[in-house]
Amino acid sequence: MIAVLRKEWRTLPCSERVDEILTSWSGTPYMALQARKGRGGGIDCVRFVCCAADELYGFSRGPVESLPPDQALHDRKGAIEAMRAICRRYEPLDDATESAYIEPGDIFVVGPIGGGPGHAMIVGG
Repeated sequence: MIAVLRKEWRTLPCSERVDEILTSWSGTPYMALQARKGRGGGIDCVRFVCCAADELYGFSRGPVESLPPDQALHDRKGAIEAMRAICRRYEPLDDATESAYIEPGDIFVVGPIGGGPGHAMIVGG
């Protein structure tokens, strides 16, 4: 499914905080199944999104279930359910059900049309 959003950008009060959190991970190398900040650590995209969102919202949803780093290649159905579970962790915290804007802190899960989810991202400020 492809969502078409308005091409408007809204700077929100949290924009600076989102950028501060994302920048604090700068220099952390990619490392599958890890979630430790800094050059001596490592992180993958799913755990990065979860760690950044936890820090932004001021809580921890607990450890992220371990998934094989290439699950989307071998188990499309399992990969889709795993990404849905991650998205449910961060369901909207207010009454908004839809937004026509991409906002700092929004989480995106992307993948090829007809394929499984391949990457998770968080929108910066």
